[in-house]
Amino acid sequence: MKNIVNLLLSFFLLTSVAIAQTSTELATTSKPETVKSTKPAAAINWMTLEQAVAANKKNPKKIMIDVYTEWCGPCKMMMANTFTNPVIVDYINKNYYAVKFNAESKDKVTFKGVEYLNPDFDPAKVTGRNGTH
Repeated sequence: MKNIVNLLLSFFLLTSVAIAQTSTELATTSKPETVKSTKPAAAINWMTLEQAVAANKKNPKKIMIDVYTEWCGPCKMMMANTFTNPVIVDYINKNYYAVKFNAESKDKVTFKGVEYLNPDFDPAKVTGRNGTH
């Protein structure tokens, strides 16, 4: 029994020394320098639908519409993470006219001569969620 205890104690002692040495080697190993861009992150050139349609007549591109609401968690995550990624910002600005559209807005939207209004939305009258994702 005494031999088993001594064997286990030796095993744990040796493994802890080996782990400590590996940790020390990792800490002293030089890390490659990361390249930091001095260029500030660009922003997506958001437009209204009317502006995008007018710009599309001069220089045809696809129109990307981001429909959001103020209470939408995934919409806020997209704004904070996706629409601030420099690669995505650059891609959208080069290939699309970006339109940000609040789904609960009371503003009139005119498209191809037809005026669209958001129907009266009253959250107090809704029983349940306003929408699904």
